[in-house]
Amino acid sequence: MRFSVVIGDTGPNFSTRISVERLCPEHLPALAIVLRVPEVYTYISGGLPSEQDFLLGLTRALAGPPPHRTEELWLNYLVRRAGSGEILGRLECTVINRVAEVAFLFATAVWGQGYAREGLEWLHAEVERRAGRVGFWATTHPDNIRCQKLLARAGYREVCVAEAPQLVTYEAGDRVFNRPAHA
Repeated sequence: MRFSVVIGDTGPNFSTRISVERLCPEHLPALAIVLRVPEVYTYISGGLPSEQDFLLGLTRALAGPPPHRTEELWLNYLVRRAGSGEILGRLECTVINRVAEVAFLFATAVWGQGYAREGLEWLHAEVERRAGRVGFWATTHPDNIRCQKLLARAGYREVCVAEAPQLVTYEAGDRVFNRPAHA
């Protein structure tokens, strides 16, 4: 299913520069070409994965949570440039008990052009449509200033780790960011 981010679909403040669709196994080889580069993995633990590990990790994510974890919702999306269909990156969100943890990876060629922020805006609306009112959370490596600035532009504020719920993406030393649920 493809979602075009256009006025009317997601509200008047969204861009028409991107289209978003559910990430599918057939997207993974092309996505690997765009994202599996050292710069994208600079601040991700484990560093640049092999192509096999990249494909395996996303295949597992697309399978969703194990059957015994029925309270979890795993959402994975592919982001394209509207019109041309060029793959720009991916968005993901794991929702557990009103806590929505977001993550995003975008091609280095589009860093700084607003596509990730627009994707996050779309993701926030989609998660709230699917899961209701939630608080959004993100974690980053302390040196990932680019990501931290993006989160601030998307309405997140840094919080003390002690203020955060248990986050599955948190690694010791990470900075934690929250975008509160809207009333």
